[in-house]
Amino acid sequence: MARALRLLAELMGWACVAIGLLHLTLGNAAIPGAGSAGATVDSWGRFMGASFAGYGLAWLRAARQRPTPAWAVRWLAAVFLLGGAGRLISLTVHGWPQWFQTALAVIELSLPLVFFWLADAEERALCNNEESSSAVDERSMSSPRLNAGARKLTWDRAPADGTETHRDSDRRRQAHAKRGDQLNGR
Repeated sequence: MARALRLLAELMGWACVAIGLLHLTLGNAAIPGAGSAGATVDSWGRFMGASFAGYGLAWLRAARQRPTPAWAVRWLAAVFLLGGAGRLISLTVHGWPQWFQTALAVIELSLPLVFFWLADAEERALCNNEESSSAVDERSMSSPRLNAGARKLTWDRAPADGTETHRDSDRRRQAHAKRGDQLNGR
């Protein structure tokens, strides 16, 4: 499920970037059934194309984080669902659009449900792996840690060259300070 989430999120990101850039470069010509809608609609369409490309970049950023943040997936899926709701409003106000727009509405109303279902798949998988794993030397493997301040999972990784991580040096300083306090009677 975690792999499906990452794959779908990357696919969504690349598709949105490509569609956004297409609308940015082609203007009204990128909208099936729009024909020559005039300079105002062309300007608006190109602006929205750039915005949609940025939306796709947000999907790509979320998809490339490990674990894929569930909150980001939910927000991005909610925005996509809101776009589908906009198409439903247009349908009730103006009637049925060109067939391709109807197909897009079906995708925009159904795909977010899949993302809502998969949103925390990777975080759940990491938590389940951490609970079931036995005690292993932290220097020999990477393991997820809950960062309570940021409310997300982060990775502790021992570098391959044997040097210590920032967390290792912080732990060492804390241990020395604690021993110093004990020696000084605090």
